[in-house]
Amino acid sequence: MSNIDAKQTPTTEGEKKKRGVFGWDPVKLYQNYSTSELVKMKQEIEAKPENLNPQHLEGTSIYIYTKSARKKLDALSWAISYHLADKKAETRT
Repeated sequence: MSNIDAKQTPTTEGEKKKRGVFGWDPVKLYQNYSTSELVKMKQEIEAKPENLNPQHLEGTSIYIYTKSARKKLDALSWAISYHLADKKAETRT
């Protein structure tokens, strides 16, 4: 479990609440977060050194990130693409 699962976000009352990741379901992420929030979450995962695949650093793997990080990045990428598809559909109507 990464630190992003328990990331604290400020609320209007000044207290902090956990950021839900909904089991990294792309549809639920799409429904609950804006594109900019999803991009920020993606950047946080990419920036954490523990998400880097040590085998890639040794030159024995093609994967830059660990399996769990790749799963999270994939879910976030799909959620972002759903937002972009909505924007594209809005411009057509």
